[in-house]
Amino acid sequence: MSVVALADGCNWGTKPQEAAILASNELVSYIGFRYHLITDVRTMGRNLLKAFMMAHKKIIAPKEDVWDAGTTTLLGGIAMQLQPDASAEPSAPKQWALVCASVGDCKAFVYSPSTHLIREITVGNRNNLIDASDCGGRLGPYKGNGTSREERLRASERASTRGTFAYLLCLRIGDPDLRNLNLYYQQTESGDIVILVSDGVHDNFDPQMLGVSPREVGLSIDSWADAERDEATRQQVEIAKRTFMLKLLKRVIHLDRRPNRPVTPHQITKALVRYALLITKTSRSFMENNPGKKQPTYVSHTYLPPCLSSPLLLQQLYSCSCTYTRSHSCISCVCVCVCVCVCVCALGRWQ
Repeated sequence: MSVVALADGCNWGTKPQEAAILASNELVSYIGFRYHLITDVRTMGRNLLKAFMMAHKKIIAPKEDVWDAGTTTLLGGIAMQLQPDASAEPSAPKQWALVCASVGDCKAFVYSPSTHLIREITVGNRNNLIDASDCGGRLGPYKGNGTSREERLRASERASTRGTFAYLLCLRIGDPDLRNLNLYYQQTESGDIVILVSDGVHDNFDPQMLGVSPREVGLSIDSWADAERDEATRQQVEIAKRTFMLKLLKRVIHLDRRPNRPVTPHQITKALVRYALLITKTSRSFMENNPGKKQPTYVSHTYLPPCLSSPLLLQQLYSCSCTYTRSHSCISCVCVCVCVCVCVCALGRWQ
């Protein structure tokens, strides 16, 4: 059995960092102590959800005031080898069941070295298709009584008549945002590579973030702002974005692939970081040369410059002859997120 976890703290600073570390460590620890109780897909999902609950409690437990804790997205998964089918050939690849739980906007993919296909596991986990600032959900104190300073002041006033315990109880309520909490199942086989990434990685593969128009990905709308005008359009946009993302992700992975050599987890990680450095080069230069200055309005969540129009961008990314020059300047923002929020492992090799 294999366990994977990825947490991406919401916003900046030590609080989200602490929340992310606590959440991911607690998930791995919780599953590790109960792996002998996990015997089928149902118990895999049940224990993942319990691990999420314990991760949330772990985040808020050390704080006297629950609102001093940070918040984080969390993606965790359990991979377990399936019992072989009696009719299967002895030489057939061993089948694995991969069950993931996710809250927030981290994504999981499976890459097959035998077929060179990439599948997304966490399909539809981004609630807002056009606003990357909404992660869709998070662990840690987000809502409940006392979510605002005004509500805490009212709770303090009630404490004078109802006792201190009522005030403390109010402050201890900090419910997580579970809007997009979901379980996912994917059947894989030995040798498949599981890829977990934060939004700081997969947003670099979003056509909207790359300045690609809806028409260029086969949609009948002229603006991404029309993506959620109705449910039918939303579904079409989601499919188009996912198709574009998977094609580009496969292309980026294969850019660094050596002839007659298998794709490895190390190579995938290196390719994703290298790609992010290329994509964010102009924006990082702007931030380094203009400290404290607000990004121009054209800059998106991944800080892509307008000079990279979609045809030039795709030609540069799709060309196997593209070059990479290591930057000696500070790597900030998205690239830092890439470096710490990529988790790649191969099923059947990481036990």
